Amino acid sequence: MLQVLVLAPTREIAVQIWEVITSLGSQIPKLRCYTFIGGLPLADDVQKLKKCHIAVGTPGNFGGCSQHHEQLIIGGLKILSWDYLFNDLLF
Repeated sequence: MLQVLVLAPTREIAVQIWEVITSLGSQIPKLRCYTFIGGLPLADDVQKLKKCHIAVGTPGNFGGCSQHHEQLIIGGLKILSWDYLFNDLLF
């Protein structure tokens, strides 16, 4: 179940964040962290989301996946993090 959602402004930053998280979590055998940055069919992203603990992505690409599966996100989400650049967009 999804517990952490990290939103980044660009694909490159999302991948960098994912690399750090997977490196730090490498000693946790069942930890599942995936990126949602586009380039794959929506069905693939939905399947990843179903078994994901930590999701890292850009709002547009992750948003498409979450619109179809809001219950997967809202149910167990414990942490929401976004890059400071989003402050101008959100507030």
